[in-house]
Amino acid sequence: MIDCHEKVCDMPEEDEKFVSKVIKGDKKSFEILVNRYRRPVMKLLFRMTGDYDISLDLAQETFLKSWKYLKSYREGMKFSSWLFKIAANLAKDYKYKKHPEESIEDNKFIQSYKENPENGLYIKSLLQKLEEPYKTAIILRFISDFTYSEIAEIMSVSPEQVKNYIFRGRKFLIKLAREEEYYELPL
Repeated sequence: MIDCHEKVCDMPEEDEKFVSKVIKGDKKSFEILVNRYRRPVMKLLFRMTGDYDISLDLAQETFLKSWKYLKSYREGMKFSSWLFKIAANLAKDYKYKKHPEESIEDNKFIQSYKENPENGLYIKSLLQKLEEPYKTAIILRFISDFTYSEIAEIMSVSPEQVKNYIFRGRKFLIKLAREEEYYELPL
């Protein structure tokens, strides 16, 4: 689970104050935001790419882009959602550049990912085969524990579209599992 949901990201008013200070030239406030979100951003990127070194690079790029485009941040939007959207887009761009040809509500499935190392590796391999935007929606919902509303903000779609992505993504995962004849998972 991303740390953000427990403590950090439940402070949108405080984040907005820091953003406002950064826009006025206060670099220390940006450092505070980076320190607050570096771990949650890194976790999200690692879950999306599966590569620690690439995740470090993308996390750095996420914060550089957020610094560069902070003036485009809309007041009223959660800073964390805005930042995670940048990170998720960078991860998707990276995956697309790496593999241009690749363009659940069932908690037992995800619980299996988190609790059983063998199943977790298997599910991770299935997730890597899942196409966007289904992959991003499933990772954000079940592995990072974001709400439908938060995912909608991050992915710039409606909550109904998020539900659709998750429903279809889950169906694709089940299909992939069946095709590989590894249907012992609690799907």
